[in-house]
Amino acid sequence: LLDTNQRFTAGLNTSGGVWSVFHAGVIGRGLKPAAGSGQRAAEELSRNTQTFLSLAAKAVAAALVEAVCPEAAGAELAWPPEELARATVERDLRILRRFR
Repeated sequence: LLDTNQRFTAGLNTSGGVWSVFHAGVIGRGLKPAAGSGQRAAEELSRNTQTFLSLAAKAVAAALVEAVCPEAAGAELAWPPEELARATVERDLRILRRFR
């Protein structure tokens, strides 16, 4: 790899192009080691599963809020505070009617 990188010319003579040279390994350490067997610890699998489910639930919740009440998803602020209270009550009533 070091030898190949030292013979820099206008065009590299490798079958995979530039990327096969610079992604083949680390200079001074040789080629990248072969991929492992793919075994993961149970803790890592559990953590990955929990993270995935958490993100999926958030995505579903965001889509549901957007479908039921788009203005709630935008978190628009009304001013003065009386307008905010009125808008909140009206929005809650629309949501209630939609689920009845």
